[in-house]
Amino acid sequence: MNNRIEKPALTREEWQERHPEWGTRPTAEIRSDLARKLLDAGNQHGAAAILLCQPFGFTREDVRQLRERSAGCRESAEDMRERFWTDKARGAEHIAEALDDLANRIEALLPPPPQEQEPPDVR
Repeated sequence: MNNRIEKPALTREEWQERHPEWGTRPTAEIRSDLARKLLDAGNQHGAAAILLCQPFGFTREDVRQLRERSAGCRESAEDMRERFWTDKARGAEHIAEALDDLANRIEALLPPPPQEQEPPDVR
């Protein structure tokens, strides 16, 4: 199971270009228009990201929780291997891979996190 997505559906610049206030979540009409333009340009991945950008959509917290559960499965797999439960260890690793894959696919559809502001240079 390797549907690994290596890059986000839209870059920070593309999100900003398509919706300058992307952090405020665009209205359904704006999302629909943006998605249609992306589909016309052949960018299905970007269109999906725009359509999922809504209050009940996925969040970075969802991604964090999936990654946390994946790490727990990997730790369990190590414990199982030490006890020679290799079949169960493989099962736990398979679950961890599936959770990582899901986290990657969700993360690729999310707007980028807010950029951290650098502290002002005080001299």
